[in-house]
Amino acid sequence: MQKKTFGNTAVILLTLLYPILWLTVLPNLKEDTSIRQIIGELLSGSAMILMAIGLVLANRPRWLEDYFGGLDKMYVTHRRMALTAYSFLIVHMIMLFHFPPDQPGRIMGVASLFGFTLLIALTLAPRIPWLSRVLNLAYHHWRNTHRLMGIFFFMGFIHFTWVEPIAMQTPPGFYMVLFVFLGLIAYLYKQIIARFVQRPYPYEVAVIHHPAAGIIELLLKPTGKQIPFQAGQFQFVHFPEVPQLKEPHPFTISSAPQENQLRLAIKASGDWTTSLKQHLKPGMKAKVMGGHGRFNYKDSHLAQIWIAGGIGVTPFRSWVRDMRRNPQYPIHFFYMVRSPEVAVFWDEFEQAAKAYPNFNAHLHLSSKDGRLHAKHLDLLVEGDLSSKAVYLCGPAALINAFSEQLQEMGVPAANIHFEVFNFR
Repeated sequence: MQKKTFGNTAVILLTLLYPILWLTVLPNLKEDTSIRQIIGELLSGSAMILMAIGLVLANRPRWLEDYFGGLDKMYVTHRRMALTAYSFLIVHMIMLFHFPPDQPGRIMGVASLFGFTLLIALTLAPRIPWLSRVLNLAYHHWRNTHRLMGIFFFMGFIHFTWVEPIAMQTPPGFYMVLFVFLGLIAYLYKQIIARFVQRPYPYEVAVIHHPAAGIIELLLKPTGKQIPFQAGQFQFVHFPEVPQLKEPHPFTISSAPQENQLRLAIKASGDWTTSLKQHLKPGMKAKVMGGHGRFNYKDSHLAQIWIAGGIGVTPFRSWVRDMRRNPQYPIHFFYMVRSPEVAVFWDEFEQAAKAYPNFNAHLHLSSKDGRLHAKHLDLLVEGDLSSKAVYLCGPAALINAFSEQLQEMGVPAANIHFEVFNFR
């Protein structure tokens, strides 16, 4: 088993252990206990375990990243767990719908499920056009609503205990309660304790400039210990002196680890980045946490293809700035933009191509050359595509399209690397 798949496997096994304990140590069933009641309780207990693990993952524990393949993949698991748990709860409600709703425990359960429904809807809204017109909140507002998850989780636990569950005083019940306490501790840590014990790296805004329309580049200089990171990683940054910028946001670091200043290239989109453009000034304080991510070309020893779309150039810029000698294997970098004016940092890739014989840089202008397709890579890159490692960064549509095209051309999925840069 690969280390990066261990996390998902562990989540599945820890959840399955609850029904396994049920079947191994059968609780004392009453004569009037129905199959619907048993299935309903199995689903609700499994949902509580999934949500508890989700609350642990929401703390972004760096030591767990390797077991999920990076923080981005860990958040994907977090979302899938939430949707699975919610599905279990919906079926649980349907299975036990015939029970009288006037008991306090059942009222608490309905209120908890309503809260989960609202949070799920707010999370899915940007992905569903008709729903986004009604519920699409700005990222920082969405994060504030998401803080209620632990409260609804606790309400669900109260519901579980008040309705006299079958397995409460049995090993399956104790197992589930253990996870509930872990989840509540993780929730309290994130919402209350973390702000007192976490120590973000202190920086100061040194330079703000605009390399292209709609792009903001920040140079942050350290005022204390520098953040440790690997080329291509991302971090969370916030600016405590600006009320609109107090919520941490993730951005890829586009500088190299050996540089004295931290470089962030940010595309202006949304309320937070608009506030960044309007209110941030040189000399203001910045708080940085990270680095996160496992997007690293040094992990592969194959010939490589790097594909960047728009602001997705940032991790590749970090890699090139970190490059100190000619790569041992050929690298072809493809930078896709509409026109030359928005090809930020292209000169750095041209310089790298001149300095390192094994590094080749290609600028693809969609306004002139149309869309780049994986079949074009086959014509521009020597050798079989299936024997190369491909690194993608850009809009989700670009990543999905190239992943599909490359696999159709015989590139193994294991050779295609990207980060799911969506933490909502």
